[in-house]
Amino acid sequence: MLNGLEPHLRYLPVEHREGCTKGWEVAVFENTGHRRYPDKGHACKVNETDPEGYDCSHGDTFEQTTVRLLCRGCGAAVELDGERVRQREHAPEDIGIDLAPKRVGDLWLHAGPRRGLYEGNPGWYVVATRKTGPLTEADVVGEITIGTTKRGAIVWSAAAGLDIRANQQHGDFFRHGWHRRSADTTFKTPTAAARWVAGQLAELAEQSADQEPTQ
Repeated sequence: MLNGLEPHLRYLPVEHREGCTKGWEVAVFENTGHRRYPDKGHACKVNETDPEGYDCSHGDTFEQTTVRLLCRGCGAAVELDGERVRQREHAPEDIGIDLAPKRVGDLWLHAGPRRGLYEGNPGWYVVATRKTGPLTEADVVGEITIGTTKRGAIVWSAAAGLDIRANQQHGDFFRHGWHRRSADTTFKTPTAAARWVAGQLAELAEQSADQEPTQ
C-alpha cells in the first residue's frame, strides 16, 4: 500500500444494514481481564516487577479494551476488542485525513500529515474526484509527493491513474500502482503537479476510448 493511500483505502468501513444512512454511536469500555490456566504452570505476576507486563505473555491479568459501535437506526451492533489497546487523540490531519481539501480544477487535493519537515508542508497529497470522504478506489486518481533538490529547495512529484490489481486483497501493499509517473519531472507547487495529473488523466481517458471496439 502506498503511504498516501493508506489512510483512505486500507481502513475498510463498518457497514450498516442495507438502506440505513444513520451514523454510528461509538463507546469504549476498559477493564482488567483474568486468565485461568488449566494447570499449575507458569503465570507471571504482572505489575510486580514489570508494570506493563511486556516481558512475558503469560501474565495472569491483562488490560482489555472493547470498542462498541451501535446504530440505533438499523440496529447494527459491532464490538472490537483486544489487549493493551492504546487510545490516542489526534487532529484529523495527523492521521492523514484532510477535512478541508484544496480544489484544483475538477480535482481535490487531500493533504497528508505534516511532520515538521519540509517547512511545514504535508508529505503528500492524494488527488481525488471527491471533496468529502471516506474516499474509495473509484475516487482516487493520483498522488503528489514532496521532495527536495540538491540545494534543498522543495519540489513535488506526481503520479496519475490508479492501477488496481484485483488479485491482491484490500490493504495489501501490492494492490495499488500508477499508470503514469512524472519521473524526473518535478513541479514547484502542488497545484502545478495537480494540473499535470489532470492532463495525464485526460490522455488516459482518450487512449481508453480509442481502444474500445466500434459497433
